[in-house]
Amino acid sequence: MASAVTFLYRTRPLEKPGNQYVGNIPQPTEQLVNDLVQQNLHLTGLNETLSAELARAKDENESLQLSLMEQEELHGATAARIQALIERASAGPVSA
Repeated sequence: MASAVTFLYRTRPLEKPGNQYVGNIPQPTEQLVNDLVQQNLHLTGLNETLSAELARAKDENESLQLSLMEQEELHGATAARIQALIERASAGPVSA
């Protein structure tokens, strides 16, 4: 059987005068937070730049792949024509 137990604790108010933890952040900690915020902003901008560059690189890659496929088709057709000419030439003289 579960029983409900209530614990009562005396708490101190956070905003009482002289509280050393609220409103009195040590200067080095405040500077560290400011430095981290600035670094975060810089890294966010860098991330956006890299994301844009990646998108451009993906587009260029896709374009190059399509171009390569077209070149391979042309090469295949040219190779087939050359092979046909070689076979025709090696078949012997053509009578008129």
